Amino acid sequence: MRYRKLAERYARALSVSISDDAAFDTAAQALRTLADALESDATVMSKLLNPSIKLEARIAAVDELLQKIDAPTEARNLAKLIMTRGRLAAIGAIADVTEELADERLGRAKVYLTTAHPLSEENEAYLRERFEKRTGKQISFRNEIDPDVIGGVRARIGDTVIDSTLRNRLVQLRESLLAQEMN
Repeated sequence: MRYRKLAERYARALSVSISDDAAFDTAAQALRTLADALESDATVMSKLLNPSIKLEARIAAVDELLQKIDAPTEARNLAKLIMTRGRLAAIGAIADVTEELADERLGRAKVYLTTAHPLSEENEAYLRERFEKRTGKQISFRNEIDPDVIGGVRARIGDTVIDSTLRNRLVQLRESLLAQEMN
């Protein structure tokens, strides 16, 4: 992640400034909403990064958005600081790390799934149960659809990747056959 170290500093500072876990989670959600809004609209992001527009006007626009979603004061202040320091391009990374810290504080974990098709409710419930038993944490999923996986699922939780996709199995089979052929 490009801005990981920077994001960790800002997220940890926010974490220290908010002692209540639920309030910190609300702040993390507000930063995620801001990051998603800015990253989904390149025009808005470019205007907020444009130095020819007064910094005060850019800060006011972001603060107005955060007020509309009832963001905690600490999240609004952090957004102002980020903009003042010219770090708005790192907002996505800051939101990611802040969410990770909130999950840690609340005993949750995110599992990033990659599948060829959306999971059925039954499959999702099965996977959730398995991951909750394995981690001892409440699990939420972020599911990405990638037809190239053909079938199966690739799961990433923290630094651990479990790849049981058909594509991966075919690659392993091919490598095994090539290795046998070489001997």
